[in-house]
Amino acid sequence: MKNKEIEKVKQDFMNSLQDPDIPEDEGNGEVEMGKNIWGLLTIESVGIDLPVATGGNFKSLYNSLIAYETDVLPPDKGNFVVAGHNGSCPVCTFRYLHDVNIGDEVFLQSKKQTMKYEIYDSFFVMNDDLWVLDPIEDESTLTLLTCRYSSWTNPERLIVRARLVEVIDN
Repeated sequence: MKNKEIEKVKQDFMNSLQDPDIPEDEGNGEVEMGKNIWGLLTIESVGIDLPVATGGNFKSLYNSLIAYETDVLPPDKGNFVVAGHNGSCPVCTFRYLHDVNIGDEVFLQSKKQTMKYEIYDSFFVMNDDLWVLDPIEDESTLTLLTCRYSSWTNPERLIVRARLVEVIDN
């Protein structure tokens, strides 16, 4: 997805916050993920400001952030996991995720609320370490996941974990 298409999806999402009667984008061949947008993820410290799609296809990681299917959505207690592609292309969604620091803020905006998270951990696992998808008991957490390097052939994954610290109604 080109940068201007990502901006259109973000603008459509923001417009839907102001007028809930605006129908969700059904996709026009250019913006296929528009109808699946759940919210926006922003990490100002590393310049990430991108739409998060649900019910998506992980083949779309070059184009969007994709939320894993989950029984719980933020801000409910559980682990909301979002994956993005790491690479050097201009629209590789998590290419600067490795630059975050403990204490950095992450904002996850849904149509109803904005959730403020604080990063508390960053580590590497192998691609078959699925325990990182599990919820952390009695917490509302956000887990961001990407390849360690900009190559899908490397089996290591970067995991960034954040805890919910504030919920603001939109």
